[in-house]
Amino acid sequence: MKMGCKNHHNTAVAIFSFNRPRYLKEVIKSIEKNTFLDDLDFYFFQDGAVNKFSGRVAASEEKIKKCLSIWDRAALPNKHLIRNNLNLGIGISQFEAKELLFCQMGYDRVMFFEDDLVLNRNYIRTLRIMLDQFQNENGVGAVMCHGGEPRIYTESETRLLLCRVRTANDQLWGWAMWNDRWQKIKPAFLEYYKFIKDVDYKRKPRMEITAFYIERGFNIKVTSQDAAIYYALTTNNLVTLGSFTHRGKYIGAKGLHMSPDQFKKLGYEKVSLVKLEEDAKLEKFIGYDEKEFLACQKSIFMLNPPTQLL
Repeated sequence: MKMGCKNHHNTAVAIFSFNRPRYLKEVIKSIEKNTFLDDLDFYFFQDGAVNKFSGRVAASEEKIKKCLSIWDRAALPNKHLIRNNLNLGIGISQFEAKELLFCQMGYDRVMFFEDDLVLNRNYIRTLRIMLDQFQNENGVGAVMCHGGEPRIYTESETRLLLCRVRTANDQLWGWAMWNDRWQKIKPAFLEYYKFIKDVDYKRKPRMEITAFYIERGFNIKVTSQDAAIYYALTTNNLVTLGSFTHRGKYIGAKGLHMSPDQFKKLGYEKVSLVKLEEDAKLEKFIGYDEKEFLACQKSIFMLNPPTQLL
């Protein structure tokens, strides 16, 4: 395990990898083409082949070596490698990354990228704009800019929506959060984490997790770590802001939570990345309304809002 040095920058980028080198190669290439990278610290989290808890062979060593080779060759500044000898699963890996980067190393802000989101060249720049702009908005918990509805936007629609934000309830493929927000939502996230911290993530107790959410009045039907982040945010009256336009394209047709048929049915193959010159000149976003956005997020995730959340 290679660790970062003490004198790091204030923003880290966490990239999660497992056993899909073909996707990872495309993702890394897209990050390399991004601008405003020099004062970021990049951490590559590579999961292992044999599951720590069940002994299940989750991946081939050959694919893991290919992923490590891609990272080794990546033309990115301030690179660090965190390699798990055993397979922990994405739920534990992502939690431990937050604990390392926020709690142990003290980064103010961290961006998180999974190995199946290809970025346009302004994605990281745009995330930084959002982090700067909404840092002092107490009702904002996280930001992302890979777009909402998976469809084709016309050029006129893209221009109109380029600088607008919305309440996001999307998959957390390429997002960012501040340290103080993580500290705020961590206790609520740990309510979920107790279900996955000692088990093979692929075999997590789905019925128990679903029952846990229902008992608390939350309309969450999936049991992933992403859903748990939304549970923790909403519990703490925090919203996730997203862009309307697609600065990121999901390519993970084959994965733990996706199949090629689902990928096609959901329309992800139709998405095209923003290429307008104006995207590189964007300075701020408009459209955020704290009361309206929180009400929208609660309407998405809550069945019967407890009194203390009103």
